[in-house]
Amino acid sequence: MEILADLVITNVHSASRMRTGKNVGGTRKNREFWGIVLKVEGETEYFCAGKKYISNANKMMLLPAGSSYSWRCLEEGDFLDIEFEANFKHDKIFSFPIASSLEILKIFNELEYSRLMKEPFYKTKCISGTYRILLEMMKSVKTEYALSSKYERIKPSVEYIAKNHTKNLTNAEISSASNISTVYFRKIFTEVFGMPPIRYLHKIRLEKAQEMLSGDYSSIEDVALAVGYGSIYHFSKMFKKHTGLSPSKFAALRKKTRAQR
Repeated sequence: MEILADLVITNVHSASRMRTGKNVGGTRKNREFWGIVLKVEGETEYFCAGKKYISNANKMMLLPAGSSYSWRCLEEGDFLDIEFEANFKHDKIFSFPIASSLEILKIFNELEYSRLMKEPFYKTKCISGTYRILLEMMKSVKTEYALSSKYERIKPSVEYIAKNHTKNLTNAEISSASNISTVYFRKIFTEVFGMPPIRYLHKIRLEKAQEMLSGDYSSIEDVALAVGYGSIYHFSKMFKKHTGLSPSKFAALRKKTRAQR
């Protein structure tokens, strides 16, 4: 993100771990310093320039000096807050996705300890630690963008699976919908969905089977055929692998749950 690439940190004023209660909120006008906020627990919503942002353990907030916004805590919890000076101001706030907060927590703890203990060169260490956190934020944006662009590349194949999931599809047939090689397609697909295409196909089938078994469909064999399995044995084997239950036990459990309502 360009705003982070141009940011020069000149001083870190604070690094604190605090807690906010539910429904606590407030308004900031022309914020004095830059801020980084990570909700360790709970969730907070921000409103800036007519747009809503959600902050939680998977979304970190960057609050520039010069920005004005309101905020409200939706769920009580701890949060990390770093306040620092930089070389320019900005009027809008930013939300960054983070895959894992563990590395950021580690950096923050080092930064907070260095400030509390007034270690040699602690001011430089704090600036360095804040840069490291900003770099983690940039990595997350890059990863999200990369996955988004890769999804667009294979989107025709994903739609093809959705429309033809009852057929015995092959990787070659699915990849041809996106007009890319089978090997490259499988690589991109796995990066985006966390599983290869054929496993995703079975996932779609079995999720539909669960919906059908939760209703009053005539028989397990009919369900198996309806979602694309020619063999009830194969269907039962895949269903149990996916859910941990046999189709008959799953259907009986859902029927019992409905009866108790």
